[in-house]
Amino acid sequence: MSTESREEVFYFEEIPAEEDGHCKQHARAYTLSEFKASHGHIIPPKRGGAALTSITTQGKTRIYLIGGANRDADAFNDVHIFNLEEKKWTRVSPRNSSAFTPRSGHSAVAHGSFIYVFGGVNMQLGEVYNDLHVLDTVTMEWTQPNARGAAPSPRNSHAAVATTRGMLVLGGSSPHVGTMNDAFLLPWSGSDDELEWQSIACPHDLPKRELHAACASRGLVYVCGGRLETGQLCGELSIVDTDTWTWTRSQLPMWHRCAHASGILGSQWVHYGGWDGGHGFLGDCWELTLASPTSMEHVPVTPLDDSFPGMDTPRVELKLEPSVTIAGRFAHCGCVVTDSHGRPGLVFFGGMTVQDDLNDLWLLQLDDANSSK
Repeated sequence: MSTESREEVFYFEEIPAEEDGHCKQHARAYTLSEFKASHGHIIPPKRGGAALTSITTQGKTRIYLIGGANRDADAFNDVHIFNLEEKKWTRVSPRNSSAFTPRSGHSAVAHGSFIYVFGGVNMQLGEVYNDLHVLDTVTMEWTQPNARGAAPSPRNSHAAVATTRGMLVLGGSSPHVGTMNDAFLLPWSGSDDELEWQSIACPHDLPKRELHAACASRGLVYVCGGRLETGQLCGELSIVDTDTWTWTRSQLPMWHRCAHASGILGSQWVHYGGWDGGHGFLGDCWELTLASPTSMEHVPVTPLDDSFPGMDTPRVELKLEPSVTIAGRFAHCGCVVTDSHGRPGLVFFGGMTVQDDLNDLWLLQLDDANSSK
């Protein structure tokens, strides 16, 4: 498979559709609001395949947007910071930025004041990466640690999560070898010189997937969704215990999704948008109860109309049909933040529609007024 054809698959190629079933409605609901930029403020260029990471220090939350690419395969290595309190973007120029090659499909994981960026692809250069870069958000400087051990092979569209033991990288794909089903741990260290990759044993028949989602909670890492090498979407939920490295696997009935954004809000793993194999690029919301992760449940989303001054296109409330879309997109990036009232929310940026690249920023939160307790 050539690098060029891989880019077409990642964003645009039509893939044989799957039919998604309908899941029961839940008694919970969510709200969706947009952070509208004020006139004259800097807005990051439109893109998909970027990484979004939040860091909170001294009660102030900053959201870091790193890299990405547009549908012309122009890749970025820029860093933009969104101030959650002031609700505005700032572009920054970290030292040693030239060492960070423009890319998309990479991962970014926060640990303390540092953001660990791994992998990615630059389609114009025909390169896939397995390099590790660390952004110090205090000194605003890039470093490139030479981690020892068995590093993951070059890949993009993988998943990475922060655990108490370190950064765990799961799966992904490369134009040269296709999709992958391996896992690697980079234990946290007080010194870049002491970083060392560890290969994690995985079941031999674990699905090889890309564009999937992962989260970490209470010593467990959950992996769901994604696309298989056949082009079909993956319905398996894989859970690994990071203390024993044992795996538990099950199927999520009637739910398939890839290239979506997700995050843990309270006891729920919430998923927004992406592609379901047949209904186009979506703007719906689903949640998985982590305490009993047996099935995804579709939940309604209500737009906060008063937060959309001057909207060009109306958003509609999701009530019954999972196929109804609101701000539908693919290859967007997301992270979890907490607002000034202590309410968690999933923030997501950009992505792509069939017609356009996006650079908008949205906040998805539980609708306390319309959710059963």
